[in-house]
Amino acid sequence: MMNKIILSLLLLVGSTVCRAQALYSAFKSIPDSMVSYLDAGQRSELISDLLAKKPADVVNSIGDTTSIAGHSSDYILLRCNKARDMEMKLLPRRQEGDTLLCVVNTYKGPAEESTIAFYTLDWKPLHGSQFIDRVEGQSLLQKPDSVSDDDYNMLCDMLDPLLVNIHLSPNDYSITFSVSLPEVPRNKKKDLEGIISQKKFNWNGEKFN
Repeated sequence: MMNKIILSLLLLVGSTVCRAQALYSAFKSIPDSMVSYLDAGQRSELISDLLAKKPADVVNSIGDTTSIAGHSSDYILLRCNKARDMEMKLLPRRQEGDTLLCVVNTYKGPAEESTIAFYTLDWKPLHGSQFIDRVEGQSLLQKPDSVSDDDYNMLCDMLDPLLVNIHLSPNDYSITFSVSLPEVPRNKKKDLEGIISQKKFNWNGEKFN
């Protein structure tokens, strides 16, 4: 029994190491068009610092700081600059027996707005509709019984344009969609939070559902 436990642990560790190596390799080979101000040497430097358990940050070519702000064996949160975050997550496919990359870019204006895309490990684009259904911002709003129709419509108007933020989990295979809060008076923030819901989807080996 003990030998089986040890073997299982060794397989788990080996699998974790392989995932991390695949992720780091993909990170180093991010197409220049996706982060034009971060060259290959700087990407390698970030990974080296991460592995050395040092602060992983560099000054990019536009004079801003780019850093790895969060990570796990299959997830990286890259703080590209003050205005943009990029999340990368490895997703194993059950039937195909391979792994793909899910990439979420979040742009920070008065409110956050995210885009989502899927790639092979060598950065060939894949059709996102294969892996997740479209989430409309309106589906992330709900009217509480305690709020009148007029007040609800007024709050919805404050969310115009309706921007959606997306976040990948570093710890499991889930993704969360929510409506972004704009800059509003403090006394309205709680009211807006009361009409916003989240949608969480889990990766089943083929798509998020």
